[in-house]
Amino acid sequence: MSLTSKHYDLTKKFRFESAHRLAKGYVGKCANIHGHSWNGELTVRCYELDSMGMGVDFGIMKEAVLRDIEEMFDHKLILQKDDPIAKLLEGSGSAVVLVDRNPTSEVLAELVYNFAKERLNYSINGRVVYEVLSVAIDETCTSSCKYSE
Repeated sequence: MSLTSKHYDLTKKFRFESAHRLAKGYVGKCANIHGHSWNGELTVRCYELDSMGMGVDFGIMKEAVLRDIEEMFDHKLILQKDDPIAKLLEGSGSAVVLVDRNPTSEVLAELVYNFAKERLNYSINGRVVYEVLSVAIDETCTSSCKYSE
């Protein structure tokens, strides 16, 4: 489908509380462990409506993706895999999530996007019915990132 086709963009918000630090090469306050109330938006583009008049049920967006994302990150410490603190916490029972790169808003938005894309894109006979359009992550009330392909 081309972007000029009739479409509906549906957005479902999500949130989680977590801490992170930017350890790899970052110089500044964010190299220290600090927390955020992360707010996000998952946007799905739909090209047709089902018999109920929906592009994709918001409940499906929540169940297929956002519940797992919230569980994955909520009240956890997000660190890069090779962060020295990760080694110290290994086996301690601490709630830690390890990612491949510095856990920036950009990296988290891309991670959520890819996670959603695996679970939500839907086609029938090669025709796209709906697909993940973007993920936005607000790290603070004044700083955010939006990721799309």
